Amino acid sequence: MPWPSTTRWCLLPGRARSTGQNILINGAGSAVGGYAVQLAAQAGATVTATAGARSRDRVRFYGAGRVVDYAVTPVVRALAGQHFDVVLQLAPASAEENAQLVDLVTDGGAFVSVTTPGPQDVGRGVRTVHVFGRSDVTQLAELVARVDAGDLAIEVAQRLPLADLPTVHARAAGRFARIAELAARAEGGALAERLRADQAAVRAPAAAGELAGKTVLTP
Repeated sequence: MPWPSTTRWCLLPGRARSTGQNILINGAGSAVGGYAVQLAAQAGATVTATAGARSRDRVRFYGAGRVVDYAVTPVVRALAGQHFDVVLQLAPASAEENAQLVDLVTDGGAFVSVTTPGPQDVGRGVRTVHVFGRSDVTQLAELVARVDAGDLAIEVAQRLPLADLPTVHARAAGRFARIAELAARAEGGALAERLRADQAAVRAPAAAGELAGKTVLTP
């Protein structure tokens, strides 16, 4: 997932570093969050991360200097009065929740979201950026090289035979259904109508629970 050129920091080698910056990564327990914590810490940033009990130790091992358990204390309340150069939003959130997180960005900092876009024109010189994933051969090669060198860890949750591919797809569909339903509840309006138009997709149950991390399929 490449970072847009409008941000002043980058976590890939050979580019502008984030040394000395304070970064809040909300949703650090996810697969993408784990990569973000590692890359930010390796770039020299001081990382504050949010994670639940299941992923807290892993996120700290990845390089987070402080881990906030969002299940115990709401993030905004736990970090009240603190400010960060960059807030990276990886967790699904409502517009109101994002607005509260933007308040944690220091003047001239950046709010970067891969989920719900942040508010525009918030003032104080704060930039809000909505990141979309795209395939970039050069950046992907750099990440693969880090994995091969042992500098970037991948959390493997489960190894399954290739024959179980339908099961993996079913789990992914079930997780998407839950996210879609939560988004419909949070956003309402037209989005809710679109998501609820296909009841089979929104209500599809997950098969045998969720996976945390990457699933490796072997022949």
